[in-house]
Amino acid sequence: MPQNQAADTIGQLVAEYRELAQFLDSAGEYSLKLSVDSSFAKTLVVSAASYFEACLTESLIELYSEQTNLPEVLVHFVRNLAIERRYFQWFDWSSGNANSFFGKFGGEFRAFMRNKVSNDVSLQNSIKAFIELENLRNELVHGNYATFQLNRSVDDILCLYKKAVKFVEGFPEEIRTYLNR
Repeated sequence: MPQNQAADTIGQLVAEYRELAQFLDSAGEYSLKLSVDSSFAKTLVVSAASYFEACLTESLIELYSEQTNLPEVLVHFVRNLAIERRYFQWFDWSSGNANSFFGKFGGEFRAFMRNKVSNDVSLQNSIKAFIELENLRNELVHGNYATFQLNRSVDDILCLYKKAVKFVEGFPEEIRTYLNR
């Protein structure tokens, strides 16, 4: 799924939620609205985290293919062996930063990105929001989704999502910048 299409899908989910919430509010269904709010916040966490995983995974496959110019059969091998279903290993989710992820591309790239992040508060905040959202997803999915108490509003989650998008969608360009320096 192309990045814009996935982001539009998240936007559509939020729009539908807002419409339903407004309807329930106007109908005086306050307890039902609270239930919808809680359920949708969980849905939004998982949806946003899934989008980020798909975005980073696909962009790395695309970069690998573009930079190596290898036959498709070899790109599929790398996709299947190194990228697909390995996302959970890419980050140290408890660290609050992406340094371990950057380090997977080598020490020089890690230093390049650490310098870039240290000089860009917006990027720092984007990475923190990304890690926080992914941590929430992990807690939610591995902590009994049905009974998990999220303690975050839909607006809180949406704010994290909007901040995190800068890092996720901008990361492929960071690699290109590094390669072309």
